[in-house]
Amino acid sequence: NFDGALDELAKLRECYDYTVNKVDEKLLKRFGKKISKLRKELRLSQEELATAAGLDRTYISGIERGFQNPSLRTIGRLAKALGVSISDLTS
Repeated sequence: NFDGALDELAKLRECYDYTVNKVDEKLLKRFGKKISKLRKELRLSQEELATAAGLDRTYISGIERGFQNPSLRTIGRLAKALGVSISDLTS
């Protein structure tokens, strides 16, 4: 019946959304760890990196903890401030 099919679709959607969110979460955490590692290798504080990239320190903190999803433009700013390529940050 139609209602049963809609219920099944809703369950599939929930499962899909959960899986995608978990993948996104892992990617953001991995990206954040990379930013933190490079920043520390350069002996920069979050404040110094933020200033160099034209961002707020709290945003850098959120990125490093995997809570922020930076845009490509922001990733470019971070790469420039860290002296690396965008591909270095995303590989």
